[in-house]
Amino acid sequence: MIASRTAHVLRLAGLALIGSVVVCAVGAGSSSSAYPTSGPLIEFWDGTSWTQQLGPNPNGTGRFSAVSALSATDAWAIGAYSTGDVENALATHWDGSSWQLVAMPTPADKFDFSDMAAISATDVWAVGWHGRRQFKSEHPLIEHWNGSAWTIVPHPSPGENSLLNGVAAVSPRNVWAVGAYSAAPHRYNDRTLILHWNGTSWKRIPSPHPGTSAFPGSQLSGVAVVSAKSIWAVGSYSRRAQSSNSGWWTLTLVLHWNGKKWRQVRSTNPDADRGSNALYDVAAVGRNNVWAVGGSYTYQTPPLVEHWNGHPWHAVPAASGCPHSYWQPLTDLAPLARNDIWAAGTGVGPYPCDSGGLATSEALAEHWDGNAWSVSPIVNPPLSVDDAFLGIAAAAPHAVWAVGYY
Repeated sequence: MIASRTAHVLRLAGLALIGSVVVCAVGAGSSSSAYPTSGPLIEFWDGTSWTQQLGPNPNGTGRFSAVSALSATDAWAIGAYSTGDVENALATHWDGSSWQLVAMPTPADKFDFSDMAAISATDVWAVGWHGRRQFKSEHPLIEHWNGSAWTIVPHPSPGENSLLNGVAAVSPRNVWAVGAYSAAPHRYNDRTLILHWNGTSWKRIPSPHPGTSAFPGSQLSGVAVVSAKSIWAVGSYSRRAQSSNSGWWTLTLVLHWNGKKWRQVRSTNPDADRGSNALYDVAAVGRNNVWAVGGSYTYQTPPLVEHWNGHPWHAVPAASGCPHSYWQPLTDLAPLARNDIWAAGTGVGPYPCDSGGLATSEALAEHWDGNAWSVSPIVNPPLSVDDAFLGIAAAAPHAVWAVGYY
């Protein structure tokens, strides 16, 4: 069960896992040495193993929240870094040999990025939020790279509390972004939000929101494109818990665009009578081969993975990074082929795994080989006991990046 305003993972703000003396917001620290004690995390899969790459870390406080790749020599990672009490946008570009800092506009208030989509070397989108989250006053943030510079792009912002969690493109003139907004002032996001780019401007598109009006309501976290007439979006919606008058469950939410309208599609909810489930990202390998990942918030459960093969969505067993973890949400997907799909997330549990010690977060990468999901051993940053993956992107079997913080 998820009680009112308790643990709910949102990709756009990193991971906020509350309820076990753990809050993983985003790391910061010094970068005076070759391997900073905390900072932005970039790991690279070369087809055989993971290695850590060093990226720009301005002021020693950087972190990454999203990544997108066009090729082995053209990739982006975005996030933020701090200067005193001021947040600054952090954009870095991979040219095949190193990560280079690229100027990016910074909103005047608090902000964070949640997702990005690279269409070409001169067409890249990034989405997130800006505003004052503690006062429930935030708005969508959309920035665009035209090959020369990043700019903030105007867009609809329903209500005074709205945000974007995912973005995907059909073409340069057909881009979709999803998130949530509040149904009333000074409330938390509780309605699904979908925006569409037609090549000229962003417009809001009506979408179902089946959840209650209470937190966490209905929200979308990820979007994926099959074709112009087949687009998937995933997230979660709430209902009152059967065993409590004051708590709420969350159920997985899947929406589908058929070229004319969005409609809800039935999805599965493991242990729905004992806990809560949420989906955080979706990826399409083909018309009848779509994957979604998230978390099941019953104690010590593996990540949640669901699959669409043209028939009803069904759960597929995922691997546990640590069987003693409290939560293990997968929050991003990177498909290459039907037998080559990557997922990234974070496990929260005792450190070391079987020690029963203090709970920390640990970055988690999993791979689908066409038959089963398995944990892919990553490189643990030196002396790190609190790290997370927030994004993953794949350009080729020998070029996969996972980003986050440590």
